[in-house]
Amino acid sequence: MPTRSIPRLLGWVSATALGWAVAWIVSLLAFFAAPFNPLPAVVAFLVYAMGSSDPSSSALIWTAAGFGGGLIGGAVWGVGQYFASRERLGKAWQWVAASSLQGAVAMGAAWTVGRPYPYEGGLAEVVAGVLAGTAGAVAQWLILRRVVNHAVLWLPASALAWAAGLGVLLLAPLDWWVPNFGPREALGGALAGLASYICLVTLIRRWRL
Repeated sequence: MPTRSIPRLLGWVSATALGWAVAWIVSLLAFFAAPFNPLPAVVAFLVYAMGSSDPSSSALIWTAAGFGGGLIGGAVWGVGQYFASRERLGKAWQWVAASSLQGAVAMGAAWTVGRPYPYEGGLAEVVAGVLAGTAGAVAQWLILRRVVNHAVLWLPASALAWAAGLGVLLLAPLDWWVPNFGPREALGGALAGLASYICLVTLIRRWRL
């Protein structure tokens, strides 16, 4: 790897790790911190209005929490990724918006499947997050196709990135060796960032327009 690429790699991976940690923390706060956050109360009201007697088990409240956290976390890693590789990603607002959308869709799906606790969904939660994250990557593909040929390869690369991140976060016994909440999520994001950056660099070096 050329020396000048190392800061870009570190910036991309760090931004993705930070964004993942923010996404999960915000989602948990949105669900559990009712006295400090109006989202749970609003969603609970909607759940009751729809006839459910148990808002905590409703898919709606879990989807809303995951969607909100992913929306914010995706924006965080989108900003960081853009500044790590700005000349390759078009306009800043487009990449940030696309990343925010991807994070919201993926986290919303994962949290919906993972209820009643977002870390206990197992393989089903990983698959849901991977599929939704890949679907959300379509917005990023629309940007990359202006820069490289075969940009459609970004979609399977996104699937690999989300599989790596969610796999280590939800399937590996991380509490054995990364006991603190936050670093575990950042580790998953770092793996996702590494996989996506390798794909981005490969696309640009081989098929840049």
